[in-house]
Amino acid sequence: MKRLLLDTHVFIWWLTNDPKLGPITLIQIIPEL
Repeated sequence: MKRLLLDTHVFIWWLTNDPKLGPITLIQIIPEL
């Protein structure tokens, strides 16, 4: 559940910030869980 919430949060952050940084952020954060 926490991972799903984090994925959603990151996706929303990605949509509201620079889309070019989205995939990089996801790659950096998700493996650390």
